[in-house]
Amino acid sequence: MNLIISTTNIISGAEYVLIDYLNNTNIGKDNFLLLTTDDKNILETYKINDINVLGLKQLSQVGFFSSRNPKSIIKKILNLLIITIIFKKIIINNNIKKIVGNNTGDCIYSFIIKKILKFKNPYFLFIHDIVKVNSFLSKIIRVCDNSVDKYFAVSEAVKLNLIKIGIQAEKIEVIYNGMKYNQNFHIKNMNKELNLGFIGNIEERKDPLKFIEIINLFKNQNLEVKGEMVFKHFDSILLDKIKKNIFESGNDIKLIGEINRDEMKNFFNKLDFLIVTSKNDPLPTVILEAFNNGIPVIGNDIDGIPEMIEDNKTGFLYKNDKELLDIILKIKSMTNDEYKKMSEKANLSIKKKFALEKKVEKLDKELR
Repeated sequence: MNLIISTTNIISGAEYVLIDYLNNTNIGKDNFLLLTTDDKNILETYKINDINVLGLKQLSQVGFFSSRNPKSIIKKILNLLIITIIFKKIIINNNIKKIVGNNTGDCIYSFIIKKILKFKNPYFLFIHDIVKVNSFLSKIIRVCDNSVDKYFAVSEAVKLNLIKIGIQAEKIEVIYNGMKYNQNFHIKNMNKELNLGFIGNIEERKDPLKFIEIINLFKNQNLEVKGEMVFKHFDSILLDKIKKNIFESGNDIKLIGEINRDEMKNFFNKLDFLIVTSKNDPLPTVILEAFNNGIPVIGNDIDGIPEMIEDNKTGFLYKNDKELLDIILKIKSMTNDEYKKMSEKANLSIKKKFALEKKVEKLDKELR
């Protein structure tokens, strides 16, 4: 039995790609035990997919690496002591062979399991984040580094970030997240009124206000355009700013909110382009989902995004508003045949570079 530890309070890209892996591993998902928080939504999401999951309230460590509140830190340290006892029982009772931490913060459990419990077998750690150098989290990663046998970075950008933090390059393997290739995607013409989409949490890192700015840039070039924003988790102050900006701009932008993952295909089929405005992002799952549905992506040229978008072929990369304007002018003169070719290349990039089978093959090799 292999153990996966997933400390999180939300279902996002890291959790969805874990579900996809467990549903497609050749090892068999019955050979995995997943430990996560006792959050009802998280447990229900995993259980829908028949994953062997156990929810523990002691794994609710959100804020552990940023909180400076003494009471909060004491409470979390007590949780770590309790979880140490629980880990010991789980490892012995389930004859655990290998362990994977699915979230960056799960590095702290490598120290407990390898140093305190003296677990002799491998502890692997997935890194789905771009971690600020010299941040508290980066220091924790360095402290726990001797307890991690190998890091799985989801992009070359993440690998480079880990090296900057002080992790040896030979301990890091890049394993791209992947999708089951959809070769039957809907081929369509561009809409006369362009439909641009935003998918992501309403938070500063995702920079949703930039999406509204980009809609304005399209309108300033006399293009008919509308926007749709899909999100689940949100910063209420930032959401209020977005509502105010939409009202003041007079743009046709719908705040859709949450859409079930199984229904996202219908959303993508309405889009002409997905816009990814993130200020930092290791490897946005939404780009994979867009490509798999034949939707080109306009993305900020940072972190893992340029590893995904082939500029002028599967979408467009921008660094500033001048480059955005150049992109808009290209789209303005784009024929339907040119758009269809870009759509087909975007879809084909999943098969060539981001197929789920490639991730399964690499990860299965490590976990057999």
